[in-house]
Amino acid sequence: MLSATELYEFVKLPMLVKHYIEHKEENQHMTLLEFLATHYAHDTIVDKDFKDDMKLPFKSCDHATLMNVPVVLNQQESQIVIKFSEYSQDKSPVIPSLSYNDAYLSAIWQPPRMG
Repeated sequence: MLSATELYEFVKLPMLVKHYIEHKEENQHMTLLEFLATHYAHDTIVDKDFKDDMKLPFKSCDHATLMNVPVVLNQQESQIVIKFSEYSQDKSPVIPSLSYNDAYLSAIWQPPRMG
């Protein structure tokens, strides 16, 4: 069953963990998401560990089955703050100092005319 599907790629997961640990020893600040982006989201880089990179799960196309999975990695943290204020009848949402001229507004909003 493993040879007929891509399930055999999951057998390579220990290699993924081992390779991440090697990268983590070289760069203490590398996160798992950065590691995955480097090895899966960006173009393949031929470097000193290229052979190890190609042994990672889902890195090589040994079979005719191809799969394209878009990956979006965003490590930016966001915070949404919602502030509520109490409703007061003393506060009017309409600005009283502005006067609206109905004749002016009705001249603007006219249906299209022929001719």
